[in-house]
Amino acid sequence: MPSDLVLFRRWKDTGDVIALFPEFPPDIDGPYCVSYEHVGPHGAANFHGVVRRTLPLTSTEYAGLAEELTRIGYDLKPILRASYRNQEQRRREARRLRQDTSSTGVLQPNRKEDVDDRQSRPSQRDIGIQETPNVQRKEGQLAEAAERLTY
Repeated sequence: MPSDLVLFRRWKDTGDVIALFPEFPPDIDGPYCVSYEHVGPHGAANFHGVVRRTLPLTSTEYAGLAEELTRIGYDLKPILRASYRNQEQRRREARRLRQDTSSTGVLQPNRKEDVDDRQSRPSQRDIGIQETPNVQRKEGQLAEAAERLTY
């Protein structure tokens, strides 16, 4: 029985397909979910932010990405929307990862267990997550806009 819940979407601006795994945290904090694209494969994604900027797909539209994910070891169960339970499962998994990390002696962010996920946390670069080309492009656009405002 498939166990990896996945939501397939298409970016409105580029038309690229992205897979969101609402129950998998890419880090020990848990506010983001794991994402996958053909270019710049794995990354972290703000689930609700991506859903707002993308369109839903049919099974024939995401078949190529689904095949690629299956080939690298995922056991996919496509869904149309993620529930609150899926989001909570991701946060529970992140808490478990934090506890495992603390027992191994690997440095983790200073943070109490009950701190809200929306408060400050290390950036993706601080924790070693590779950014996708879309994120890199957006960061470049933001930097250019900030430069224009300062002059």
